[in-house]
Amino acid sequence: MKIERIELRIIEIPLSEPFEIASHRFLTKSALLIKAWTNDGLIGWAEGEHLETPWYVPETVQSGWALLSGILLPQLLHREFVSTHEIRSHFNWIQGNQLSLAAVDVLAWDLLAQAQGLSLAKVLGGVRDKVPAGTSLGLCASPEELLAHVRSAATDGYKRVKIKIKPGKDLVYLQAVRREFPVLPIMADANCAYTPEDMEHLAALDDLNLMMIEQPFMNGDLTAHAALAKRIKTPVCLDESIHSLHEAKAAVALGACGIVNIKPPRIGGPSAVQAMEHFLREKNIPVWCGGMLETGLGRAVNLACAALEGFSLPGDLAAPMTYLEHDIVHEDFALTPQGSMCMMQAPGIGVQMDEEYIKHCTRQVMLFK
Repeated sequence: MKIERIELRIIEIPLSEPFEIASHRFLTKSALLIKAWTNDGLIGWAEGEHLETPWYVPETVQSGWALLSGILLPQLLHREFVSTHEIRSHFNWIQGNQLSLAAVDVLAWDLLAQAQGLSLAKVLGGVRDKVPAGTSLGLCASPEELLAHVRSAATDGYKRVKIKIKPGKDLVYLQAVRREFPVLPIMADANCAYTPEDMEHLAALDDLNLMMIEQPFMNGDLTAHAALAKRIKTPVCLDESIHSLHEAKAAVALGACGIVNIKPPRIGGPSAVQAMEHFLREKNIPVWCGGMLETGLGRAVNLACAALEGFSLPGDLAAPMTYLEHDIVHEDFALTPQGSMCMMQAPGIGVQMDEEYIKHCTRQVMLFK
């Protein structure tokens, strides 16, 4: 297989309502979008989940554009390949930049799966055709506002609810939810908002029977997370601190986590997901698939990854139209009556792109041929 032409875009889509976490408030969804044409008539797509600022990882939309347009895509153009391993091996000299490498990895997987006539979930080794779906709720102005959102999520049928927290918007908010929903699976996501001096305060969350507390401390501070894991009974989940398999191995060795949130873009794409899921499954560490407010294209990739055996907990797999004003794909990602999300069945990623809307929401475009 050889890629003969590539199109790179920056797109920006308004959110249906602001989404707030401990350090940021989002009004739009930005992403890098790749479309590629092969010599045998296939068309592949990939979404780079780059953010406008480096609050989550060092990469941004602009740095991703520079790397993809200046190095990755020109070197991918006209290159023969028969496996994703060939592509990853060619770029294994690049340090970090997992979001950009993930986009290239997704593109290769999409094209190769199409060539085999199989869905992405099947070629990755997925073992299920639907997965339990959870949803993520941003910070709210009051416990009452949060409760309204939780009620809506519970009514929609989501199997668990993730609630963003930060100092001053944690215990009282979560207590209000737990009083009204005594058995609803709930987790708290801190996005690095706390310091090790807050351990006693975080220990108070033990009374709420949470599924987990996600990434309370600074990105990469495995020792603090290990100390907290020993101090509390609520499982500690890592997100921002795990960018690669070797970081996952270090976290497990230190006892820094009992659960891992695997976001495919954060760790380098589906190829990295396969390796990390296998390692964590062997270590009996539960994993789930996190989200980055993806469009339907990125959400379908996450769904395919969540079909792997080790993804035993509900992921952030809410339909994109619950947070986007408009999606770039035509699929609606409807929940089943059992609160699950079904895999795409068509070859490759398996979604139909809305190319008219893609043009409408494009900020910048470049063609390689």
